[in-house]
Amino acid sequence: MYMNKVRAGQIVLNKVDGKMYTINRKGEGFEAVEQLPKSTEELVVTQNRVEITEKNAIAFRMIEDPNPKDVPEGYKLSDGEFVTSTGEKVETGEIKVEDVLGAIPGAVVLITSKGSSRGVSLYYPEKDSFRFMHSFPEGVSYASFDFEGKVVVATSLIEIEKTEDDEEEKKILKDSTVVVVSEKGVRSYSIDYPMEINNIGAVDDLVVITTIGDVDEDDVITEGPRRMVIIDTELDEQYGAITLQGENPEVSKSRGGLLVITDKMVSVDADRYYVVTDKAAEMRGLDKVIDITIKDHALRITLANASLTEVKTLVKTRSEDKGAIYSVE
Repeated sequence: MYMNKVRAGQIVLNKVDGKMYTINRKGEGFEAVEQLPKSTEELVVTQNRVEITEKNAIAFRMIEDPNPKDVPEGYKLSDGEFVTSTGEKVETGEIKVEDVLGAIPGAVVLITSKGSSRGVSLYYPEKDSFRFMHSFPEGVSYASFDFEGKVVVATSLIEIEKTEDDEEEKKILKDSTVVVVSEKGVRSYSIDYPMEINNIGAVDDLVVITTIGDVDEDDVITEGPRRMVIIDTELDEQYGAITLQGENPEVSKSRGGLLVITDKMVSVDADRYYVVTDKAAEMRGLDKVIDITIKDHALRITLANASLTEVKTLVKTRSEDKGAIYSVE
């Protein structure tokens, strides 16, 4: 978590020792006090105490907030004016509000422009203030959606250049970015390939992006396979690009790794284990990685559903004469 999100009464996880702490006020600042099990209530036990600072706040993960900030509702554009749910005009000064994308706890997510600057801004109703968060390149296209208390903005800019004889056109990738806005702040992720900005989805804490084509060393877009890039918004990690085979990918995250299944492939841990076979369709609906083994020239990927009522193993073996053989057990 970040220092600006720390408040008294919060329950947090210490990422270093794995223990639960309660945030308390300490003078002008805060400290985290270890939670002790009830079995120690009558014993003399020293509780760990950690003063929260700008540097070490990131070592704690929010588990429970007894006083969460409200998510603003009803803000919109009406006849070009930024207004509240009751239709009251919000004073914007020189800022032009172009679009209302959604809201996160404590703030409304906007597309704004001011002078030559255009991009993602936050409006804080409690303070009646704006904050510019992420700048767009000139001429960029964008699409957005909100999920799980976050707003995702995908941007793309492709320029067309003519060759000297004007007979051919080159498409130059100038921008391909995903911006995630949440209570944690604003994070931007550069995508190496052109993407379908209107075809981005989310599963749990994962943002799922499909890319189209390749890009050469001069950023010229060329033909290439479809790929999938996945952003874990909880861990602030970007995975990919996973080459897609088949249609309608199912994406999930478990302790066994990141899992992608289509009717033609199974990919675990961002292509660390990657199997292309029609047998993959039989693994659909299983979103937990249970076990992976490589032994006696055989790769075995065992998956299950959350209730463990269905468990299947995709097996890939290889022989000198027959090549790869696939089966499901």
